[in-house]
Amino acid sequence: MMYGFAGSGWYGWLSPMLWIVILVAVVYLVVYVLDKSLHRSHTVESDAAQILRERFARGEIDAATFSEMKKQLKQR
Repeated sequence: MMYGFAGSGWYGWLSPMLWIVILVAVVYLVVYVLDKSLHRSHTVESDAAQILRERFARGEIDAATFSEMKKQLKQR
């Protein structure tokens, strides 16, 4: 008589299904983390540019300062 996970019945599919669930969860987490990090870096860049445009529109900085700061933002 055989005992263990490789035997007949519902134990036969439990182990492969568990590994599939674990693999899918790991892939999902990797994609989620990469997407968050890429989105965050893009958002920070666009937020800084938006703030710069708003400061220029309010008259807090002049055109020369705006151009210089915009150039510096593009270099980062």
